[in-house]
Amino acid sequence: RDHCVTGVQTCALPILFQKTQSLGNILTKRRPPTPIDERSNVVYSIPCANCEKKIYIGNTNRKLKKRVSEHIRSCNSHHLRSLQIPNPKNDNGIPLHKSTTGHNFDFPNTSILGIETNWYNRLLLEGFHIMENQDKCVNVSSGTKLDPSWSSIINRNRHSLFQSCHNVQRSDEEELEIF
Repeated sequence: RDHCVTGVQTCALPILFQKTQSLGNILTKRRPPTPIDERSNVVYSIPCANCEKKIYIGNTNRKLKKRVSEHIRSCNSHHLRSLQIPNPKNDNGIPLHKSTTGHNFDFPNTSILGIETNWYNRLLLEGFHIMENQDKCVNVSSGTKLDPSWSSIINRNRHSLFQSCHNVQRSDEEELEIF
């Protein structure tokens, strides 16, 4: 081994030692994946159950289950009938959409668009998704605005920049448990 290392060093090649698969790695159980509703620091979307392609996009640093239950509570509020105009202090467009159209939201089909632990980056990610889905969003606020100078960079690198957003997939039997 030392002879090989010395020969490689004279060629100025970097050396990388990699752990190989062992019987212990194969036989030990890995930690089960975190259920979608237990994840935190997420950007998420909630589809309207009645509109073909209308969605609400939001973000939270708390568990998704908690935030979705707050959305459900806001739809069941007794003040819902009086809500006919957007409230700029509350960017939650779900109760406004429900009160103006009578539509319900498909809360069990909430999906995660991305995971980001940094608060500001999560706001940017939310703003990006709102910008991408402007015609579909029921959001009252348009989220954090991205400077137009970034548009060409985002368009060129869209796939690699937001690749992590598509890594969170719900299995067929996994259902969002709200309560």
